[in-house]
Amino acid sequence: MGFKFFENLALDLDSGGKPRLYNMVGKLRIEAEHEKENKKNSLEIRSELGQLHTKLALAIDAYDKKTESATLKQRTAAFQNFAEECHKAIFAHQTNLMAAPGIGNKFKAMINNFLEQYFGVAPQFDVRISEFGQNVQFSAKFNDVKRELTPDDDMCCGLCL
Repeated sequence: MGFKFFENLALDLDSGGKPRLYNMVGKLRIEAEHEKENKKNSLEIRSELGQLHTKLALAIDAYDKKTESATLKQRTAAFQNFAEECHKAIFAHQTNLMAAPGIGNKFKAMINNFLEQYFGVAPQFDVRISEFGQNVQFSAKFNDVKRELTPDDDMCCGLCL
């Protein structure tokens, strides 16, 4: 786990010209990779972390490939695709990583997740957080990326004067 610091530092140093979201997703990917190796986490959590890590790594690799020698228009399209893939990955794994076990609790978490993902609505139900969800480092990175991918509330869908 000691190498996580150096991986994050390398990402910061190598970020020349990359969007802020790219670095945030890279750090979340590193955190997911290290947490999936942590034997204290359940097999279900480690499996979810492995899947999240893979999806984020694929999104990063695809973005890197598409922007190697691209025009501004191509870079913009690549970034939009990158953000969409990260958005899908985050919301696909949020319920299983963050909600405590229990049918009712998971169901409430799924409803909250759906409302947040598609409508930008704040959670409507109180959900117990899993033991892993209380992991401060991972949760902070996870929520930072999620916040970055979610539009601001004050935008009013472009209808405000």
